[in-house]
Amino acid sequence: GHLTKVVEETKLSKENQARAKDSDLSDTLSPSKEKSSDDTTDAQMDEQDLNEPLAKVSLLKDDLQGAQSEIEAKQEIQHLRKELIEAQELAR
Repeated sequence: GHLTKVVEETKLSKENQARAKDSDLSDTLSPSKEKSSDDTTDAQMDEQDLNEPLAKVSLLKDDLQGAQSEIEAKQEIQHLRKELIEAQELAR
């Protein structure tokens, strides 16, 4: 239905925003004003519907980043343990 379409569009717009950050400069150079006026009215009408999924997306992103830093921390601990063992062996 309508809601799933909005969620899909939200996912797409998030991906596009991520890409847009990388290609901001090239976008300003290229004439990308070929979007129809229908798109803008749709965006205005759906904005309220989009806010909720966007909040969920940002929460998920926070969770992902937290998980990533956890993994990195564990890897760092393993690395330091190896160095400690090597140092202890050298000290003998």
